[in-house]
Amino acid sequence: IALAGLEHQPREAGAGLDFPKGSAPGPSGIRASHMDAVFATSLGDSVTRLLADVVNKLARGNAPPAVAQFVAAVNLFAGSKPNSQDVRPLAAGEYVRRLTSRCMCTEVKDEARRVLGPRHIGDALAMGCEIGALTSRAWVARRAGSRGYIGLKMDFINAYNEPDRASFLAELRRRLRMLSPWMEFCYGCAPHLYVGDDTIPSEQGTQQGEACAGLEWTVGYQPVDEEALRAVAATGKELDESFYFKDDGWAAGLVEAVLAYWRAVASLGPPRGYHLNPAKCEILIPAGSPICVDPRRFALTLRDGTTAQPKLRCEGVTDQPGIDGSPFEMLGAPIGMPASTRDLI
Repeated sequence: IALAGLEHQPREAGAGLDFPKGSAPGPSGIRASHMDAVFATSLGDSVTRLLADVVNKLARGNAPPAVAQFVAAVNLFAGSKPNSQDVRPLAAGEYVRRLTSRCMCTEVKDEARRVLGPRHIGDALAMGCEIGALTSRAWVARRAGSRGYIGLKMDFINAYNEPDRASFLAELRRRLRMLSPWMEFCYGCAPHLYVGDDTIPSEQGTQQGEACAGLEWTVGYQPVDEEALRAVAATGKELDESFYFKDDGWAAGLVEAVLAYWRAVASLGPPRGYHLNPAKCEILIPAGSPICVDPRRFALTLRDGTTAQPKLRCEGVTDQPGIDGSPFEMLGAPIGMPASTRDLI
């Protein structure tokens, strides 16, 4: 594997060696800033060459399995979610693991783009957020005043920690073989998660905060998405459009087509560890369109036995119970009517 980011002087190795300032350390306590200080000494070039050799061995899966428990160990901490009181578990891994994953993300970018196609916009596709926001905004404008059309924003429960590990590793072997040896090395064991003074074995899912985690989630989810699209086609219908930015999904079209897709994902996802979170999902009614759907048709029974359904939203509506009239947004960007967009901004 040609890791171009490590074939240059440390100051030029932006793809591999340039970490954000203040990056948290892994369990060993080694920070990127510590390594930057080493690179700035007279030994910098020698250390870079040695580091490149280590990264190549790890990327190819040629490191001794006995060290995987330590290389793949992470510090786990709670990170806040924007505009929410919820928290998400974030992993801070060892410097050499983070470096290898960053290099591999660069290395497999073109192949990942080919494998994932244009609908998975969060990995290997430049300006994915902008694509998602502009695509959904154009659909909302195009279908304004139309009858029978909805847009559906999808969210998943504890997305990075739920996927079945054997399942997504098998998909990596099948679809993105260049990345597979490194991921098999990291997740083939049960590396330690350090939470304060406690140690937890990591036996399920990926680790959010690790550079390859989003790509692993997406590749593992592909068979669910593909089967769900075939389920829609089997009904004789099709979606206007759909895409995913990592675990944030969008599907739009006629109600029955979107409902068929939703039910297929709800059925096909759980065996692979992908569980829809209906309470965090939203059904969007384009401006000027009649309310054409009962959100109870989208209700799902959760693992604790309770039932939940997506929120029904129609911009500007203030006098109808059960309908949220706040501005539409996608991936943090406004996508609704100009007036609502101004209010949101």
